[in-house]
Amino acid sequence: MGTPACVSVRIKPENRGLARFYVKEWRAKPERGYYDTECNLIINDNVMTSSIHFDGYLEEVGRRLFKEIRSYQEAFEFILKGDRSSFDLPYYERNESWESNKPQMVADFPDNSTIHDYYYKWDKYEGEEQWMVRKYSETEYTPLKRFFIGMNIEIQQDNNRHFEYGYTMP
Repeated sequence: MGTPACVSVRIKPENRGLARFYVKEWRAKPERGYYDTECNLIINDNVMTSSIHFDGYLEEVGRRLFKEIRSYQEAFEFILKGDRSSFDLPYYERNESWESNKPQMVADFPDNSTIHDYYYKWDKYEGEEQWMVRKYSETEYTPLKRFFIGMNIEIQQDNNRHFEYGYTMP
């Protein structure tokens, strides 16, 4: 059973109402090769949201959002890829339907009516844009950085895919 997470970003006024085309590289069997496709997505509401099915807890999705997605534009593009099996694997890369896994446009950040264990949002807090988090059982968001301040989190990159090899306390 997974630990699902909901990841959201408040859409800036300059991004609302735009038709976005997203080019995706699909994974396929080596003998079939790769191909690209384009999909339209109309950004017509205040918040864009997507789900991550596995590893939604702080030590995985929370840590990776904090370390790897550090700006509004990066958060926007991450969520624009739609629902994911895990942090690194959007469902479209498994040749699943874009229509059923594209990001959702909603008026405000999701409440507990969705079935997620963790809720992450990129939003302004105390004058700074940053990741916030709350568990299903909580009503208030906490800045994600409060969980990771003072940690030296090391991420190794290999062929444009990220994986963890550890972190150390200073």
